[in-house]
Amino acid sequence: NFRAGRKAKPLLRSCSKDENNKFTLIGANDGFNYFGAQHTRKLIVKLNANKDLAFSLSDEVRCSKLMAWRQCWHLGPDINDDILFLIVNELRKNFLLKYEIKNTWHSYDFGKKLSRKSLFIQGFINPGTYFFNVNLVINSP
Repeated sequence: NFRAGRKAKPLLRSCSKDENNKFTLIGANDGFNYFGAQHTRKLIVKLNANKDLAFSLSDEVRCSKLMAWRQCWHLGPDINDDILFLIVNELRKNFLLKYEIKNTWHSYDFGKKLSRKSLFIQGFINPGTYFFNVNLVINSP
């Protein structure tokens, strides 16, 4: 297992399930400290009354200088790529960004792969605290 450079150490790792079957996961590591930045990710998933999946992602970024940011989203095979435009439009409300949607692959076994769509979003943020929030409802089949 070769890795060049320093491996980030976990600073926060939390998961919970409440009485309504809402799952919350929170994590942070020290991987961006060298750049004067901290990152915390919070993910919440829950089935709503229609059995659709309510998905909420919040990335909190605190930085002390101008910083480039990037998010990559990879759809599962056979998932409609309209969801990618919902993500872009939600993030565009608060950030200047560029994005690209590409055909990529998901390898499910050695030498076996399925085509999928991937979204690559990028931009810059000035010093401060920012929340990159994406809230989606994924309809049940």
